[in-house]
Amino acid sequence: AVVIYQVDVLFREPQLSVRENETFRLQPARRLVDHNLEVSHSIRNGSKCLNSLQCTAIGRSGVNVTRVTGPVAGTSKCSDPCPTTPGPVRVTDKTGKVVEVLAGGYHPIGRKPNLPPLVIRKVRYAIKGTHIVLVCPTSKNSKVRWQRGERAINPRTIRRQTKGRVYLDRLNRLHIWKLRERDSAPYNCWVWKRHTATIKVLVYEGMDHNLKHYITYGGLVL
Repeated sequence: AVVIYQVDVLFREPQLSVRENETFRLQPARRLVDHNLEVSHSIRNGSKCLNSLQCTAIGRSGVNVTRVTGPVAGTSKCSDPCPTTPGPVRVTDKTGKVVEVLAGGYHPIGRKPNLPPLVIRKVRYAIKGTHIVLVCPTSKNSKVRWQRGERAINPRTIRRQTKGRVYLDRLNRLHIWKLRERDSAPYNCWVWKRHTATIKVLVYEGMDHNLKHYITYGGLVL
């Protein structure tokens, strides 16, 4: 299995679009007898750029529960641009005293930022005509994707395109049989959407066996 989809079938809910000057179109308050609640809608100005609708459920016990509703949407014109960069962050000590003010994107001095995991880089030397297996360092249940350079390797078609010379097994290992010189390339391994490893394969000509024997005999004579 390459991809598994989960489909949730939902009931269609009525949609209501209300503008700023059309508050009279809001639905009246309703009593939910079975749930001991009274539901009413009201408009509040959440920010300079967006007017949001909220639903307040008032229980008979006097406890108010406020949550944003999905079926109701509000529209209005926005005159001020929404912020695109994070604002400053105030760092306080245990007493609540501000000890540092950080601009957006910066980290406090006393705490190191969480760095993303480094990409594992390896180099594999292989003799021409042999068989090599590339393993992606990951768990068995992860979704693995291979690339040759920047070109994706399709596990469904690569075996047919190479006549069985290159394929992926059930453990997401990349097999290359009868290595050729043009197989020398970086092979990138992706786990879900994260670049995990790069394995650079270098294919070279093996030493002639007869020449190897001559060198061995010459060494023994010397």
